[in-house]
Amino acid sequence: LFAAGGPASAGTTYTFNGGTVAGCPLSGAIYTCASLPLTAWDDDLVIASGYTVKITSDVNFGYNHSLRMSGSAVLSSTGDLNIGGIAPNNLNITGGKLIAGDTFSVGAQNQTLTADIQAVTANLGTGSTLNLTGSVTATGNVNVASHATINGAISGATITTNSPVTLKGDVVATRSFTLASGSTVKGDVTAPVVSLLASSSTVTGDIKATTSLQLGSSVAVTGDVDVGTLTVDVAYGGMWYAI
Repeated sequence: LFAAGGPASAGTTYTFNGGTVAGCPLSGAIYTCASLPLTAWDDDLVIASGYTVKITSDVNFGYNHSLRMSGSAVLSSTGDLNIGGIAPNNLNITGGKLIAGDTFSVGAQNQTLTADIQAVTANLGTGSTLNLTGSVTATGNVNVASHATINGAISGATITTNSPVTLKGDVVATRSFTLASGSTVKGDVTAPVVSLLASSSTVTGDIKATTSLQLGSSVAVTGDVDVGTLTVDVAYGGMWYAI
């Protein structure tokens, strides 16, 4: 359906639910588009449950674009997929999957969504409030910005966070994991190198760090700890000493 459904703005609403969408041929339940079909600054994209929209180029949504997904809907790009700039009221993702062949970005605005993320590199937030429910799987780096809450497991090569974040799920990194100060993990942490930075960060779960674990001042760990080398940073006279 071209221009189907009630538009949320003055632009055109492109609805992918089994009907015809110009420039995006349908094979089975998969639409393939050479580029993001939103040609106007205020167009809307709607993907129904059970359908996949595959875009064979980089995808970058604007502030006034709208994106709606639910159920098992899938939006994928062979390159970058950036939904971070969409205005909070224009982002309505209550289920599905977001796949980037390269870098996935979300959270440049105060955004809330429910979806699983799959990418090479995942940039989760830029300092605005982000609330993501779903798993995050990356073959490369995962960068979690401050004020982000991730309700789901995270896996990647190098996983880094900025202060503060809340991670509610297991964390698995093939290289290293760094938890910034004032942050929380509610789940198990597995990585060769784990750094829990000062101060007042908390891990509720087991930690397995086969190479090394750095514990900053006022860091609390509730669970079993299995490490190669343990370093504990202690504040003394305004200086930090490793013991």
